[in-house]
Amino acid sequence: MRRKKGRKLISKRMLLTVMVSLTMVLGLMPGMSLKAYADDTKAYATYDVTTDANKNKSVDELKALQVTFNGKPWYIISDNSTAVDAGTVTILAGDTSFGVSLYREDSYSGSKMKANLDALTASGGSFADVADAIVTNKDAGGKLYLLSTDEAEQLSENVLMMNFGSNSVASWWLRSPNINYNDCLAWVSEYGKVIDYALTNVELGIRPALKLELTKVSFDSDTKTFQFPAAVKPAATVTKAPTAKSLSYTGQAQELVNAGTAEGGTIQYALGTDSTTAPTTGYTSSIPTGTNAGTYYVWYKAKGDDKHTDSEAECVTVTISKEDPEPGPDPKPEPKPEPKKKDKKSSSSSESSTPPNPNALNIIYIKNGTRVWEAKASKQVQGPAAQLAFKQIMSPGCNEAFSFNLIADGKAIDHTLKNGKLILFIPDGSRKAGRVFALTAIDKNGKVHFYPDTDSDPATVTVDVNFEGYAFDLIYIG
Repeated sequence: MRRKKGRKLISKRMLLTVMVSLTMVLGLMPGMSLKAYADDTKAYATYDVTTDANKNKSVDELKALQVTFNGKPWYIISDNSTAVDAGTVTILAGDTSFGVSLYREDSYSGSKMKANLDALTASGGSFADVADAIVTNKDAGGKLYLLSTDEAEQLSENVLMMNFGSNSVASWWLRSPNINYNDCLAWVSEYGKVIDYALTNVELGIRPALKLELTKVSFDSDTKTFQFPAAVKPAATVTKAPTAKSLSYTGQAQELVNAGTAEGGTIQYALGTDSTTAPTTGYTSSIPTGTNAGTYYVWYKAKGDDKHTDSEAECVTVTISKEDPEPGPDPKPEPKPEPKKKDKKSSSSSESSTPPNPNALNIIYIKNGTRVWEAKASKQVQGPAAQLAFKQIMSPGCNEAFSFNLIADGKAIDHTLKNGKLILFIPDGSRKAGRVFALTAIDKNGKVHFYPDTDSDPATVTVDVNFEGYAFDLIYIG
């Protein structure tokens, strides 16, 4: 008897690495976290007889997990699904109702036993009508195939065991050669043991396996049946559509809509670029947020469960208006502050001054909840000393979007930004899903400051600043 090989445990993990110093800083950024993906979150884990929850179950308990395909019972012995209708599952026949064979040939590949299995998916065979849903096993050379000794030894004895009584064939062939005799195959005994010694003139059962392509079938969890062709599923329905909230600018991220509800699935949302073109990716169950004043296009749909398809996406338009004036009996617009006279030291360094409008980047400076100024800044490649200073906190995984200055009379100027918020509107060409931004700045003494993005709006970077200088650098990961 062959001694069983030790099972190999394969752990899949996602390793996300970035530079040490920047990771330590960005790890403190509000709202940032790393998602953990569990290995066992499979669509058919409930029925997979190899999971930790199932592998030690009794024969009767395992039989209760059998599924049906093409009118026959099967065990799921490998779940490689990525969704209930995507990926594959490998299934092993639950009995030897595929017949018996007296095996005395040189190899499985040229045997009558394999030929009989191949004939099942050929024209006229009992699996011909469902053959398109079955993936060919290249190692075994067929759609229906016998397990190898290695494959069988990965299963529990209670799955391999088929002791049905004296009138049933409970032992069955494997496709691996017998190590003692060249003209015989290994086999499994009625007690679930993998055997290598030869049998002479004995008929054993045929118990094949096959791999199903889940895009081709549907699964009914009530009857535990895989159906081909896939049954037409009804679409999930939106029972209560999300509604736009009435919002005014606060400088903080705000949920854009009131939640909707669905039947046959769950409501999911995504931000779009207009009200006519639905996004194709990015849908989540989290309600989108916005920070800046403007118009937002919130697309939503009912994401179907395993018995429903997705509904068509719809759009609700939401506006965040500019901040309202303070209420009062006779509200009057607050006069703009008189611009200070320029001198050599403070041409535009006052917190209440209004920087000129160069040609590229929209920027807002807010102090004590009040917008001090709104302007544009100019993209500008910094000098060698500034570039070196910026690179001191960057390494592989961190990239520069662009550097910029505040400009007066065509020259970069110092500007005091004390204990306030600076909001930078990211140009379209620099945006990307999942990208995380931060702002760095060099003060008048040459010190580099790091400012993490504090909002969740992918269109803006909002930072809490305490700074006097002129050179800025927008950096990102992702």
